[in-house]
Amino acid sequence: AKAGVTPAAAPPPPSSLSPAPKPAPAPEFRQVVVASTNLLAGQVLQRESLKLERMEADKINKAHYQELQGLDGQELMRAVRAGEPIRISDLRPATLVNRGDLVLMTVGTPATFQISVKAEAMQDGRAGEQIKLRNTESGRTLSAVVTGKGTARGL
Repeated sequence: AKAGVTPAAAPPPPSSLSPAPKPAPAPEFRQVVVASTNLLAGQVLQRESLKLERMEADKINKAHYQELQGLDGQELMRAVRAGEPIRISDLRPATLVNRGDLVLMTVGTPATFQISVKAEAMQDGRAGEQIKLRNTESGRTLSAVVTGKGTARGL
């Protein structure tokens, strides 16, 4: 061999010609609503008790909430640990009126004629539910739909 000339590289042995194993596909991540602190059963959710966190998509299903909208004022039906995803079955509308509460019942609209009266709730009620109220002055029973914490719209 002449100086400065290198012999051609020998071909690799046949066993090393098999393709390298393909790397596993990177897991897909999606956002899911999780508890930001430990939450108790019966607790009414506040915005600060929830946060969005990225989680592997294969660990998320249709039963998990994926956005924070509409969760304020919902009541937990079970205790949830910090960092644990919130599921649809974990929540129900919170009780906004309790039996015996004084409720501000409003009839009419501000544009036309509106009157409000305090009445005693004769039953518990959640948002949108119809409940019976008792006018404490006249003793009459009234029907109303729960509109918020301690408020209702007369029928």
